[in-house]
Amino acid sequence: MSSISTGFQFTDTFATANASKSERSVKPGWAAGGGVEFGLTPHWTLRAEYLYVSLNTLTVNSSDLVAFGNIPFPTNQFTHKGDLASNIVRAAVNFKF
Repeated sequence: MSSISTGFQFTDTFATANASKSERSVKPGWAAGGGVEFGLTPHWTLRAEYLYVSLNTLTVNSSDLVAFGNIPFPTNQFTHKGDLASNIVRAAVNFKF
């Protein structure tokens, strides 16, 4: 489980319309990866790792659309969606005592 904090913003040049929504939630997900480590000398190693993290899709609904100079339109519902995934690559040089 991971804690996610996100914000969405909708803007349109027609009627200066905009809507926004922020949300904080806990999402289940999964991760997979691997790595290799090579010994360079008896005390130095070189390491490389790859990790793919997927927290699925986050869906946030908002109904705070304003247009025409801050006139609210609460019946206009917006759904903001985002796929939460990350590719992480790490490299390291280690010294063993």
